[in-house]
Amino acid sequence: MRAPLTLWAVARQTFSQTLRMKLAAAFIVLLGVWLAVLPFVMKGDGTLAGSIRTFLSYSVSATGVLLSLVTVLAVARVISSDVEDKQIYLLAVKPIARWQYLLGRWFGVLLLDALLLAIAAGVIYGVAQNLRARPTNSPLDRRTIETEIFAARREVKPLPPDIDAAVSARLAKLRESGQLRTTVEEYQLQGNLTRKQAEQRVLAEIEKNEFARRETAGPGKRITWKFKGLTLDEAVAAARGTVTLDARKQRAFRVAAPREFLGRLMYGRPVNVDGVRGWVQFVGETDFDVQFAPDDMGRAEIERLQKDATVSLEAEPTFQFRYKVIPQGEENFSSLYRRIEFYSPAGVLEGYDDRDLSVKSVTTLSVPAGGSLRSGEFRVDYVNPYYQPAEGPERKLVISPEVRVSTRDVSILYTVGGFDVNFLQAMTLIFIQLVFLAALAVFLASFLSFPVAAMTVLVLLGAGMLLGWLTDAVKWSGDFTNTLGAVMLLVVKFLMPSLADTSPSEKLVDGIYISWTTVGETAGLAIGVRTILYLALGCLIFQKRELAKVQV
Repeated sequence: MRAPLTLWAVARQTFSQTLRMKLAAAFIVLLGVWLAVLPFVMKGDGTLAGSIRTFLSYSVSATGVLLSLVTVLAVARVISSDVEDKQIYLLAVKPIARWQYLLGRWFGVLLLDALLLAIAAGVIYGVAQNLRARPTNSPLDRRTIETEIFAARREVKPLPPDIDAAVSARLAKLRESGQLRTTVEEYQLQGNLTRKQAEQRVLAEIEKNEFARRETAGPGKRITWKFKGLTLDEAVAAARGTVTLDARKQRAFRVAAPREFLGRLMYGRPVNVDGVRGWVQFVGETDFDVQFAPDDMGRAEIERLQKDATVSLEAEPTFQFRYKVIPQGEENFSSLYRRIEFYSPAGVLEGYDDRDLSVKSVTTLSVPAGGSLRSGEFRVDYVNPYYQPAEGPERKLVISPEVRVSTRDVSILYTVGGFDVNFLQAMTLIFIQLVFLAALAVFLASFLSFPVAAMTVLVLLGAGMLLGWLTDAVKWSGDFTNTLGAVMLLVVKFLMPSLADTSPSEKLVDGIYISWTTVGETAGLAIGVRTILYLALGCLIFQKRELAKVQV
């Protein structure tokens, strides 16, 4: 029973000490100023949704970065200063083990992290909800806010295209003509590769070209994706509303509803009011208009729709289709007319969207999941028309350019939860990162001085944030420099997880669902194992380290 009490005593003392440190105070002030000023200086894209996205992105990212710095510097400082100022000599006369001292220091800094993160999270959540309550310029802006930001959406990528037959045919053709052997030999000479490595490089190039062909559409052509495994029934929106206007003669009513529900409504689409299907005629900031079919006006449910009556509401599920179009060729197009078609598994056209939209940026379409689309398995086609209206006042028709829509930029997103839980899970991921960074700082401070430990952990912190980019940039090859870089990258991967991959800011801003499974995998695999390893190594090194000599 003494060990937990000793750990808690060291943790409390560490919490009080770090809270009084000028370093921690400086970061607290900086974080507070940043969160206070950000809502007033952010611009976004001019819409309320853009402003909220900008605020969430910068505030969550800044919170994670600033608290990471506080953590590593505070841990390194308290341990190193104890050794340098000879406070550690007390271990020789007090009944406290060295491992208890280190774990107490680690846990005490985590208490400070938990306090600062809770304060920052409360401020971010409060400001975001305040921005959410502001009036919007259009129903589309409100729908974007409620269905793409203040939501938790599951993202489903299209099924990979089957290119095996095409690749095999291409290889057979190259082998028959003798070009395969020549190409492999050229790759060997150019890259100083073995024959097997050169053959793998040729195969990868053929696969890459085949994927590019499937992702490209010329004038009058189309690109096709298939989706499977969507559970769109979970995306049904339900709420309670109040009738504010009874226009029975026009078969219409105005109903006040929560803004979360209003954001899910689409003009001309069905909505159930007390179990009776009507059609949305208008969506405002606080209410919507619904019109019923003539045959339904005599039903008892409609008779009860008097002014101030409370009603149950249900909107059909919707999903978002997201993609990005890149025109090919030399002619510059800032926008392109295109048509997106949605087909049932049987090949029946269930819906479409045709508009002139901007290119080279992500486009998101809100689509009602009616008919067989609700089954969660369907096909989506991008149709590139043969002609385009040219830019300029005359708008003459020109031949459409060839376009490419990369499969990695295509996805279906649908709502499976709410913003509140998603926000909590995002903050939990940030705290898990702080747990790991504190353990890393404990390990380094167990045998290094403060400047060296702080510099080392900051370098590793930067490497962890850039690990994804470094992985793409550094490749194995016969060149000594590249090989050395690849070996160093393996060492960094062993020491550090990819902090960019575990950062929640991008998912939170896009309303992507952060599951507890994801949180658990991050805590247990990506970060948890390294945390235990660093703490164990730190305790072992500190146990063997000569701190003070007992003089008689």
